[in-house]
Amino acid sequence: MLRTTDLDFEARAELVAAARAANGSVDPDVEVDCSAVDSVETIDDAVIGMFATLARGARRRGARIVLVRASKSLRAQLQQAGVPGGLTFS
Repeated sequence: MLRTTDLDFEARAELVAAARAANGSVDPDVEVDCSAVDSVETIDDAVIGMFATLARGARRRGARIVLVRASKSLRAQLQQAGVPGGLTFS
């Protein structure tokens, strides 16, 4: 499981790199622990784009990006933005 505490530029780059590295693992799904992410404010387009890109890549592989313990605000914002299939919440 990947853990992120922030969604700034550096954290996004680290998250994308870790998710891509996990693509070759035995388990096709990549779990991202979002419990420490504070998303009370509006997330920016770059964050939405990152999750959309990860979700599309996962869907192409027949996998999912699973956001674990994502706040209601983060979930709502990603769903409202229409982030594609391949991204789920648990």
